[in-house]
Amino acid sequence: MACTITLGRALDCKDALGGLTKVFFASTFAEGLVTAAGTGDGTAGSATVSTTAGETFTITDLPTMTVLQYDLRPDLSSFTINVQSDPATGASLFEQTLNVVLQKHQEQDPEQLRLIMTDEELKIWKSLPDKDTRQEFLDEFWRIRDPDPGTEENEAKEEFEERIRYANIWFGNYNPRRGQEARNEDEEKSRRGWNEDRGRVYIVLGPPDLIQFIGPEGEMLSFDASRIRPGSEQWTREQWIYDRYRIAILFRKSGAGTWRLESYDSHLFEVLDWAKLNWVSGDFREDIIQQQGREKSS
Repeated sequence: MACTITLGRALDCKDALGGLTKVFFASTFAEGLVTAAGTGDGTAGSATVSTTAGETFTITDLPTMTVLQYDLRPDLSSFTINVQSDPATGASLFEQTLNVVLQKHQEQDPEQLRLIMTDEELKIWKSLPDKDTRQEFLDEFWRIRDPDPGTEENEAKEEFEERIRYANIWFGNYNPRRGQEARNEDEEKSRRGWNEDRGRVYIVLGPPDLIQFIGPEGEMLSFDASRIRPGSEQWTREQWIYDRYRIAILFRKSGAGTWRLESYDSHLFEVLDWAKLNWVSGDFREDIIQQQGREKSS
């Protein structure tokens, strides 16, 4: 956006506008509808709306409308504003364009969820007989992990999905476009970084506090766990240090390009079990610990 008109402006002209984080898709649309907000009186299925003419009225048939929320990601969306101004009249024409790449929804892979299931949950999961009971289990699984049930988002679920995404773009063995988003569904399916040693540790424990990259030419440190470093393909070992867990984990790259867990502190698996419990919100964590204790003593 070029700032060609400056005379009489109360604020400095800006070259860019930002701040969009979400878009909403509705299954029906009322012509002239500008804004919609809940009535605030707890009435289900109704909303107070206003039109371009300034009139206000109430819609009571909202149960027939489906609204989907989509969180915008900078790498998959853009919002531009083009302004055409006429210095002679002072008139301006604004054209707004929102480009969004909508990724196909995929149900969470139960094999992925097993990475953060407790032993008791895994035992229950294996015993479930059908799709309906498994869905009930998954609903409860994420309910007890929601750190803030008062919000629509489940922050624990979003964090889990983000760690799966990160593991897939960085830790898959057969990924020529390492560090980049998948371009299509077939490429997404071929990425299984979540099922590699580094991916599994990352998903359960999160990013390390320090990464030591080791190669034939020496070593390099990353204090923020970022992986964009020169000569990255030459590394043959990575040591992840988790200060918060007091453990160090060493991975080695084989001749075939596969990264394997090579050495670790003796209490690593205890830390992994504890970290799985840490996914559970505090209201339910003590119940699970007591249940596990009863099973060990029986």
